[in-house]
Amino acid sequence: MANLKSKIFSPVIGEGTVALFHSSGANFLINESNILKVGKNVDKTFISLVEAMYSFDINESGIKAYYDLRNNRFVSCGDESSLNNANNFFSLTEMKQFLTEKRKQLKLSNQGEDIINEITEEINTVDAKLHEANNMPMVSSFTFDANEKKTYINSTEILDENIAEHIFSLGQVLYEHKGMLSLFEIASRNFNAYQKLEFISEIKEGEVTYSVMRKESESYVYRYNSETKLSTFKNMSIIETIDYILENTGEDVSYMFEDILESAKQKNQLKFEKISNLHEMIAFLKDKRGDLADQDKNIEEIKEADHMINQEIKKLEKEIKVIEAEDLSRNDGYVPGTLEADLEEITAGTEIMVDALAYAAAGSDDSITFFLEDKPYKIEKRFIGLASGEAV
Repeated sequence: MANLKSKIFSPVIGEGTVALFHSSGANFLINESNILKVGKNVDKTFISLVEAMYSFDINESGIKAYYDLRNNRFVSCGDESSLNNANNFFSLTEMKQFLTEKRKQLKLSNQGEDIINEITEEINTVDAKLHEANNMPMVSSFTFDANEKKTYINSTEILDENIAEHIFSLGQVLYEHKGMLSLFEIASRNFNAYQKLEFISEIKEGEVTYSVMRKESESYVYRYNSETKLSTFKNMSIIETIDYILENTGEDVSYMFEDILESAKQKNQLKFEKISNLHEMIAFLKDKRGDLADQDKNIEEIKEADHMINQEIKKLEKEIKVIEAEDLSRNDGYVPGTLEADLEEITAGTEIMVDALAYAAAGSDDSITFFLEDKPYKIEKRFIGLASGEAV
């Protein structure tokens, strides 16, 4: 089953109307006119922020990184018991250091053997607990809290400005992983670059990821197959985008374009209302012409009135043809379909244009609008079939 995510989190770097962003493993540049796919030869900080996004858990709250102390590697997460065990291990280590130092001072000051023996017993108890903890899973967490603007190792705040060096100096992370600590520091210092991108949705279907991007009334689709490493990036019409994603993933992304689809519906409704009004005016004029039919055409006034009515009818019919020439299109929010039942003078099998947004939202018994020769009709959804290959 496909997994859909909206409001994608990504680093964004740019000035004015030009900015770099990342989605589905690729980098893109958005400018005043369009969206372009770009290579990896871009801003170094941006590249680091993208790498951090795939290496750590980054969201609006901040950044979390986890390091497995038993296996010496960064991991994607840490369960509560392994995190608690790491905290417990470090607390016990500090306690042992404190007791060891205290015993040393007591010996130097020639304190009584009883007190020294008691401390030695405490150290032995701590050693036993350390041995037990050392045989259990341990994961340290490194956290940048975006709200507090503070960094922590486990539950202890890091006050040192050199975050990576401070963590490394504690001896928990191997030298070969020091670069990951630097990456964590870069992401923390540039956290404000991360943003939620309202104009993107990502859909993952198996090994294939789709990014649907909207720029004003334009739609772009990026497809990437992680197995074959093949990708495509296309500028599609809105209806083509909705159909393409639905057909390939089963997900409906029409919510990204509802305002445009609704606007198209309203635009065409006004268009058909205008055509209807013109037809009514023509019918009225034809009635008037019929009234004149029985009059004496040799009378100049009657002859002139008949001529004026005919001219006005031709003018209105020409206006209707001009409006009807603006065919309904997929970008207007309509897709081709077939009427599967007789309706008034229309026979089953007639090709029609279907209101895509209404079709997608309607139940089988709900009435929806379709158009034939630019005239609107209503019928239950179950009596409409989409053309082969169409989906809404």
